[in-house]
Amino acid sequence: MATLPSPEVALAGYDRLLEMIARRPRTEAEVRPSLFSAVGVNLYNFGITTYRAVGLLLHGRHHGQATALFRTLWETAANFEWVRRDPDRRAAQFLGYAAVEMRRYLETSPRFPSAVERQAALVGFDAGFGSFIQTFRQRQGTRSRWFNRFTGFGLQEPIRDLGPPWTSEYSTIYKLACQYTHGSPAAILSTVRRQV
Repeated sequence: MATLPSPEVALAGYDRLLEMIARRPRTEAEVRPSLFSAVGVNLYNFGITTYRAVGLLLHGRHHGQATALFRTLWETAANFEWVRRDPDRRAAQFLGYAAVEMRRYLETSPRFPSAVERQAALVGFDAGFGSFIQTFRQRQGTRSRWFNRFTGFGLQEPIRDLGPPWTSEYSTIYKLACQYTHGSPAAILSTVRRQV
């Protein structure tokens, strides 16, 4: 059975990777304009920023909070890989879901003084997107509901699509990191125990 590296060894590896990234020559890369290149660049930038934040928290010995951000980093990497496997269609799906997120904001926004004004804004929003936005909605019994994420109602289906090692990491590493993200009793007690 493999042993985990000490925190010092893990942090040294983190620092080496950031140094390698920083030393890379800054050159203009020829990128074919596409939805996938837009999604890829943004996912990469979001991921590298999250990676840096994880390291800052680890250097400060804030392990629980770093674990919560690690979950975000892992899911960002899974999203990137899932989109990469069918880049044209899935990049459009990724970008299009932003409309659903905006619509959800409108549904609860305090900027509307009345329910009538809110409903009028939602009707106008839906009309502007036409049938496109409805691709992110599914009828379940008598009700219709919006997807929870750009891939549907959960992360399980895209992870199944990705296969190993994503499936085993999802059921172990990701699930454990979720405990820190959601402040579960086990995660909180584990963090307190290490600090005492």
